[in-house]
Amino acid sequence: MATSDGFPASFYGEPGVLGILSNGISAFIVLLQNFNTAHTGSAPVGVENILAGVHLILIGGICQLVAGLLSFRKYDHLSGTSFIGYAALWGSFGATRIYFGAESTLAEPPNHLPYPMMNNLSQSTNMMSNMTLNATTEIPVSYLGQSMKESAIAGLVPFILLSFILAFCSATVNYIMPFVFGAITAALVFEAVGLVASSWALVVAGVLEFLILIFAIYGSAALLVKGLTQRLVLKGFGTPLFNVLLLGTANSASVQSIGQEKKKNTKYAEPMALGFFCDTVSPFIFAFYSFGYVESFGLGAVWVSIISLAQLFSSYYAHLRQDCYHTTKFGLHATYWLIKAWDEFVVSALTEENSSLISGREAMVGNWFFVVSGLVLCVGSLNMDVLELIHNLLFVLLTVSTIPQIPLHAYYIFFGVACSLFTAASLYGTFSRLINTIAEKSLIPP
Repeated sequence: MATSDGFPASFYGEPGVLGILSNGISAFIVLLQNFNTAHTGSAPVGVENILAGVHLILIGGICQLVAGLLSFRKYDHLSGTSFIGYAALWGSFGATRIYFGAESTLAEPPNHLPYPMMNNLSQSTNMMSNMTLNATTEIPVSYLGQSMKESAIAGLVPFILLSFILAFCSATVNYIMPFVFGAITAALVFEAVGLVASSWALVVAGVLEFLILIFAIYGSAALLVKGLTQRLVLKGFGTPLFNVLLLGTANSASVQSIGQEKKKNTKYAEPMALGFFCDTVSPFIFAFYSFGYVESFGLGAVWVSIISLAQLFSSYYAHLRQDCYHTTKFGLHATYWLIKAWDEFVVSALTEENSSLISGREAMVGNWFFVVSGLVLCVGSLNMDVLELIHNLLFVLLTVSTIPQIPLHAYYIFFGVACSLFTAASLYGTFSRLINTIAEKSLIPP
C-alpha cells in the first residue's frame, strides 16, 4: 500500500476536462448577453445581470478553481496556473456583472410594490436619510456604482497580457489549449473595447466566445476519451506545436555545465508562475487607480481581493512543496494587496467629504511592517537568481511608496510608478517561471 508521501500524481484523474469546460460554459453565458445586447440595443440590467454573475462565479470561478487545485496535485504546471488564474478572471467577471445589476437595481424605484408597502418604504427612506445627515462619515450608495467600466477595463488588460503568455506557453504542450487560450485573449480584448465602444465590439467578442465554446467542447471530449481509453483517440493532446527546448538551447547547455541538478519534487506542481501571475494583476489595477483613470475603488477592491485569494493558493502549494521562501513571499504579497485594496476603497470613498481622514492616515505606521518584511525577503533571495532579487527590491520600493507619511499630492504618483515597474517585472517573471517549469530546466534567463 502506497504511503501518502509517495502517492504518485499519475494515479489521479484528468482535471483538464472540468477546467476547459468551465471556460467554455462561462464564455457561452457571456456571449448570450453580448448577442442580446447587440440585437436589442439595451444592456442587461438588474436580476438578469446578477444571475449571470452568480453563474460565472460558480462555473467559471469555483468549478475551475477545483480543476486548478487538482491540476497542481497532478503535477501539471500549465493547467494548475491557467485554471486558477482563469478562475480569478471569471470570478471577477461575475462580480462585475453583479455590480452592474445591483447598481441598476438600486437606481430604479420599486414601482411594482403595492401602495401600503410603498408608503412604508418611503417612511423608511426618509428615516435613513435623516440618519445619514446626522452621521459624521458615510459612504454614499452612488459611490459604489462609480467607475465600474473603468475598473473592469483596468482588470481586463492584465488578464489579456497574461492570457497571451498562457496561449504561447501552452503551444509547447499541445495544440488544443493554445486555441482556447488564444480565443480567450482575443475575446477579452473586445470585451474591454465593448465597455467603451458601440455594440460591434460585443458582436466580435461573442463570435470569439463561441469559438472558445467549440474549442472547449472538443478539448474536453479529447481529454475525456483519453482518460477512459488510456490512449490518444482524438488528436490535440500529446503533440505540441513546437518543442519548448528550442527556446533556450544555448542557455540550457550552460546550465547543465554548472554541475549537479537538484532532485525535483514531483508531488505537487510548482506554484511560482501563479504567484507572479497574481503579482501582475493587482499592481496593474492599482496603477490605473493611482494615475487617476479610476476614480472610485469599489469594484477594483473586489478584483484585487479575488486575485489575492488565488495568490494565497500559490503560497499554500509552496508550503506543500516545503518551500518556505515562496510560502512567505506569496502570502505576504497577498496580504499586502488585500490590505491596500480595502484601505484605498475606504479612504477614496470618504476623503471627499471628511478631510480629517487625511490627517488620520499620516498617523498610521502599519505599512512599515511590509517595508521591513520586504527587506527580509531581499536578504533571503541574495543566493537566488537575479529575477527574484529584482522582484523583491521592487516590492520594497512598492511598500515604501505607500508609506502614509508621504504627502498626498506625491503619494499616488510615486505609488503608480512603483506599481508599473512591479507589474513589468511580474509579467516577465510569469513567462520565465512558466516556461522553465514546463521544460523543467532553465531556458529563459531568470
